[in-house]
Amino acid sequence: VDALPNLTALDVSGNDLGRPTGVVLKTSFTKLRSLAANRVGLRTWDDVEALLTPTLERLHVAGHADVGKSLSTTSSSSPETTYASLSLLDVADTGLADVSVVAAKFPALDELHASENASLASVSSTFPRLTALAVASCAFESWGAVD
Repeated sequence: VDALPNLTALDVSGNDLGRPTGVVLKTSFTKLRSLAANRVGLRTWDDVEALLTPTLERLHVAGHADVGKSLSTTSSSSPETTYASLSLLDVADTGLADVSVVAAKFPALDELHASENASLASVSSTFPRLTALAVASCAFESWGAVD
């Protein structure tokens, strides 16, 4: 890590990294703007939050089946904790069923990738800056589910 002080993008997807320690990311990758950590062994939303750094703008954490289920129930950060720098969040195939907490935590989101979440039946939360939404293979039953 010390040999890469200017790293702004990192893709570690598919590696069996297990649960992250936020200290490593926050102190070692101080310029990181984009992180892809799809299918790396995350188990809870707290694991996702451990990946968030002050400079991070794009986060991909797809393929962690139970992470979305713990978003509103086990997150150690308060509901008021927001991450204003994040503009893209990829939570595809994470078990996400409700995007309202995502909208509250990430007010600056331009893009939300929430495809393949079988329990996600609508997107009716306020995302004032959202310009792109991916919700393929969810539980939508009408066009009105995207409100």
